Amino acid sequence: MKPYGTAPPAEVGVRTLPLSLASVVAAPLGAALTERFGARLSMPAGVLLEAVASLWMLTWDAQASYAAMWPPFVLLGLGVGMVMSASSDAIVGNAPVRDGGVASGLQSTALQIGGALGTSVLVSLISNRVGSTLVGELTGAGVPASAAQGFDEAKDAVAMGVTPVKHGMTAQLKAAVVEGSGNAFMNGVHAAVLVTAVLCLVGALLAAVGLRRDTGSPAIDG
Repeated sequence: MKPYGTAPPAEVGVRTLPLSLASVVAAPLGAALTERFGARLSMPAGVLLEAVASLWMLTWDAQASYAAMWPPFVLLGLGVGMVMSASSDAIVGNAPVRDGGVASGLQSTALQIGGALGTSVLVSLISNRVGSTLVGELTGAGVPASAAQGFDEAKDAVAMGVTPVKHGMTAQLKAAVVEGSGNAFMNGVHAAVLVTAVLCLVGALLAAVGLRRDTGSPAIDG
C-alpha cells in the first residue's frame, strides 16, 4: 500500500502560513487590548475566536477547496495570538517581581504540556472516529462490503490523511476508496474540532469569570 494524493510537506507548510501569520499579527493587538481593557476581556475574546474557527471547520468536507480552509486558519491564528499575549500579561505581568521567573517558567511549562497533551488527545479522537466509521463510509461510497473489511487495517493511515489505494485497482474502485476514506477522515476532523470548540467555550467562560476585572490578574474573584 502506498500513499495516494498526499501533499509535499513544504506545500502543507505554505498552506498553513495564514495561521502563523495571523498569530504574529494578533500578538501586539492582544497586548494593546489587554493594556486598555485588561485580560478579562482580551483573553475570552481570543478564546472565542478560536471556538468560532473550530466550529467553522465543521463546514469542511473531503472535497473542500483551500479557499474554504484558510479563513478559519486566519481566525484561529488571531485567537491564538491574542490569548498568548493576554495570558502572558495575566500570569507574568501581575506576579510579584521576585516571583517573575517562577511565573514565566510555569507559563512555559503549562504551554508545553498543554500543547503536547492537546495534540495527543485530538489525534486520538481523529483516529478513533476514523476507525469506527471507515468501513461504513467505504461501503457507502460503493466499495463491496468484503473488500471494505480489508481496509480496516489502513485506518491509521487514513487518520493521517493518506488514501489507501493500491496499484491495479479499477478506476471505479479507486474513486470509491478515495471518497469513502476521505469521508471517514473528515468524520475524525469534525469530532476533533467540535471537542476543541466546546473546550474553548468553557475556557472563555472561566477566563471571563475567574480573572480580576481591574488588573487582569489570574486571581479568582471573591
